[in-house]
Amino acid sequence: MSDIPHGGGSAGRPIRRGAYPELTWPAVLVGWAIGALIAVSIGYAALILGFSIEGSELAAILGWGVLRGIMRRSSIVENNINQTIASAVNGASAGMMFSVPALFILSAQNPDKYALLTQFNQLLMVLACITGGILGLAFIIPLRKQMIDFNRLAYPGGIATAAILKSPGAGMKKAAQLLVGILISGVFYTLMMLYVGEHPEAHVGDWIGAPSFLNLTFFLSLMTVGVGYLSGRHGLVFGYGGFICYFVLAPLLASWGTQSVQDIYEPAPRKTIFQAGDVTKLHKALTTLAAVDSELAATVRDRIQLDALREAIQRRNLGEQHDGPSIEELLGAQLLWDVESLRLFEQAAGRLTEAQADAPTQKTEDGPPTRDQLASAKSAIAGVTSFETVLEAHAALQTLGPGAREEILAAKTSQELIARVHASELAAEQQEHVIGATRAEAQIAGVPNQLRLQLFRPTGIGILIGAAIGGIIAAFPLVRSAIKSMQDAAKEGGHSAVSDEMPIKALYVAVGLGAIAMIVIAFQSVQNMTFPRALGMALLGTLWIWIAGVIVSECLGRTNWSPLSGMTLIAVTILIFIASAGAGLAPAAVIVSSVIVGAAICVAIAQAGDMMLDLKAGYLVGARPRMQQYAQLIGTWLGPILIIGLIFVLHEAYELGSAKLPAPQGAALATMINGVVGGDVPTWRYTAGAGLGMLLAFSGLGGVGVQIGLGFYMPFNIVLTYTIGCFIRMTVERIRGKHFAEDVGIPYAAGLIVGEALVGVANAMIAVLRQIGAE
Repeated sequence: MSDIPHGGGSAGRPIRRGAYPELTWPAVLVGWAIGALIAVSIGYAALILGFSIEGSELAAILGWGVLRGIMRRSSIVENNINQTIASAVNGASAGMMFSVPALFILSAQNPDKYALLTQFNQLLMVLACITGGILGLAFIIPLRKQMIDFNRLAYPGGIATAAILKSPGAGMKKAAQLLVGILISGVFYTLMMLYVGEHPEAHVGDWIGAPSFLNLTFFLSLMTVGVGYLSGRHGLVFGYGGFICYFVLAPLLASWGTQSVQDIYEPAPRKTIFQAGDVTKLHKALTTLAAVDSELAATVRDRIQLDALREAIQRRNLGEQHDGPSIEELLGAQLLWDVESLRLFEQAAGRLTEAQADAPTQKTEDGPPTRDQLASAKSAIAGVTSFETVLEAHAALQTLGPGAREEILAAKTSQELIARVHASELAAEQQEHVIGATRAEAQIAGVPNQLRLQLFRPTGIGILIGAAIGGIIAAFPLVRSAIKSMQDAAKEGGHSAVSDEMPIKALYVAVGLGAIAMIVIAFQSVQNMTFPRALGMALLGTLWIWIAGVIVSECLGRTNWSPLSGMTLIAVTILIFIASAGAGLAPAAVIVSSVIVGAAICVAIAQAGDMMLDLKAGYLVGARPRMQQYAQLIGTWLGPILIIGLIFVLHEAYELGSAKLPAPQGAALATMINGVVGGDVPTWRYTAGAGLGMLLAFSGLGGVGVQIGLGFYMPFNIVLTYTIGCFIRMTVERIRGKHFAEDVGIPYAAGLIVGEALVGVANAMIAVLRQIGAE
């Protein structure tokens, strides 16, 4: 390429002749840097919102800020390469955030059975996702002419990106607006963390006295508002799912629901697990602990108001009046124990265990506690909290049928109550939604949460699956078209220099080598994996990458919507059946191998869709397809490395599946895996949801099924806040016009996403570093 100065322009810039700079080192390096920023931000957002957003527009805006504003470069096609590489890096954020968190969530739900799930081979996971990304690109690149040149698919995201690329001056202004949005969002979220908490909420329903089942609670997150703004009117479909649940179904079920549903609205009288009979035991145990660790003993005593309880019990025994809280009120407060209280009890039990090693066997005057005394104290503390967590035990009681609940509540001591809960034959559905519930969900247990756990969430998963299956059936004509396009591309393979496409033979070689690599990855994923299983998983995965890549690319071209999550759910389910065929693999090994291959498939599908969107943008600005195809391959390797590190940092700091990071797509996948492996499937709810999802898939309304399914599945506080952003976009368009809403509003909204995400990730890294320092 030549770049020859000749004279000067009116702005004092040299006039360039010859080919414009395109695939250059500045474009590559800036693309990697911006891609890393976007991947971390959008990956973090995906763990909260349950869906990902495309990063090409954001990369193009930031690209002008760096390439033109700092480096004084003005080539549109060079910035196009930058955004192609950056969005390729970001391709791993959706692919991995929708799949890998399932391993962490399953491990937290059932540590006895799945404790080793989080100890998967991280290097192999990264290699699998890179391989998947290359396979996805190799399959989809030959379809460029069919989808863009011949079919002229719209790819709205590509059109928007091209508009930014064509306006270098406006791009600079948008970059400044984006930075302002980052600052506003970062400061706001920092203040929320300092003064409200890491998952700030506004309980508007309580303030206005609305019925609890309406669930009028807003998530205080500018990032969520920003995502809603970017989605605009079309994003309201996601909100419809939540509104149907709480504004339509919840009131109807309150009046006409079955008895099991009515029990959710009016649960049986509660009995605390921490009962009056435990007070004396705990007082004695904490006295023993004080001899070992006085500060910890005092902290635990204050946390459970033990002294107030002892005083209330003593006054009642003496028949005296007591003006303070009653025993029942004090005991009832224990139902609201938070995670910190439970950790204190665990810490106390651990401290007593440590002290036993050096404790004397005989008691001496003023001497330390004996081993027997320490063991007795530990037993008293463990007896109150032995059912995994007190919160989960309480949640379990509230979801049992009336007969089983009354039998358990007839227990006279907490130990007896816990034993009865353990012995009770919980139904598969109850185990899924109670034992598998996160601690944060148990903490906020109430009518809205129980409705979501028991009714809306399984129905939403069914809708997701049904919509994905319906989409595949509806897309059979696309598959036939894809086969023909591949054949046509093969015939033109000798003219790649003319068509400026990557050589078709090179893509065939990439597919072949990728399939072989997938076999090796599947075989090495876990111990005792047999070659026939690995071969079946790899071939299925490779075939699914092609089919799903075509479907997702077509959907993006027509509606700017991607059924990525549904495709991943189906793929992992099939992989589990293949991996579990015959004997030799434990359930944990089946899950790990299936998720590793499934993550590769998910990344591949994401990369295929992103490639076509970027090629559309390049088509509109006159870029060479081959340069973009090389650029996408150049960016594919970096994303999996960044995202796997981000996943571990965030899990260590916040715990995936918690209220802070609910990871909705990973949790949905975990629920499906749990059902397939353990047989714990609420069949009729999944089936009803799947039927509805298939109907929506055939409705001709694009991604309505998956979006409504997510609305059913997601916590409603996030849905409400998200719809605020949608309505703001609609209002701005009505008052100031669509042009203003896009040119000014989108950069600010994108900044709101990046600002909160960066603060959240930075806070997580600081928390992890502090933990490492403490150890």
